[in-house]
Amino acid sequence: MAKDGSTYFISYSGKVYPTTLSANSTVQPAWSLQVGAGLKPAPDASAPFEVTWRPGGWQMSALHKATHELYVLMHRGTFWTHKDAGTEVWVYNTDTHKRIRRMPLKVASTMVGITQDAAPLMFTTDEEGDFFISDARTGKLLRTMKALGTSLIFTVAPGEG
Repeated sequence: MAKDGSTYFISYSGKVYPTTLSANSTVQPAWSLQVGAGLKPAPDASAPFEVTWRPGGWQMSALHKATHELYVLMHRGTFWTHKDAGTEVWVYNTDTHKRIRRMPLKVASTMVGITQDAAPLMFTTDEEGDFFISDARTGKLLRTMKALGTSLIFTVAPGEG
């Protein structure tokens, strides 16, 4: 969440709901991850068996606040595959709602995290508990840390990075 309270909630079908959390919270009109990538929107539960690109994982998105970039784990699956690990990270500009980068992962990940500095690092982890540190601009793998655990949740506190 940004200092102004803005955050993004993502549905199983890939709709992004920009929200400002405050005493007078607001929800902006939703936009589609798939449409932002030049694809047709993913169907909701009314067509649960259609395979398409969808968000997934346990911690499926991260926001780089300064650049308004939303990093989202994506995989090919049906409506109820929202917990499946992402095989790619798609990066969106939250102002234009357009995908600006697509980064295939060497190993599917259940989480994505981003540092908040000017040269951000991206963190992913696999189901075996290995932790991967990559350049957030290119997706280039910089370092792997083996066997950190299987239920890793990562948070970058404000001012860290």
